[in-house]
Amino acid sequence: MHDTTNYFSLMSLMQKIEKRQRAGEPLAPNVPNLPRKVERSAAVKLAFRYSIEVEDLYSIRYSSETAERLAGFYGLSVRDVRHIRDAEIEKDK
Repeated sequence: MHDTTNYFSLMSLMQKIEKRQRAGEPLAPNVPNLPRKVERSAAVKLAFRYSIEVEDLYSIRYSSETAERLAGFYGLSVRDVRHIRDAEIEKDK
């Protein structure tokens, strides 16, 4: 079954693929570029987790309202509001 396999050509092809992947080039001319992974900030991840906007996240974090009132307004649990307030997030620059 493996009598006709050219292992030298196969190894050469694999090395070319690895080289192109490291350089961020497409694997072949007809293959579309795959989307690159985007780094997301801690605030964006937290907002996504609770299905709220980042601006709402900062409003909860820096609000002087009680956790119960904020939870009712944003449709979150009191526990979620307290978690947002205690989370380590920085203001975007």
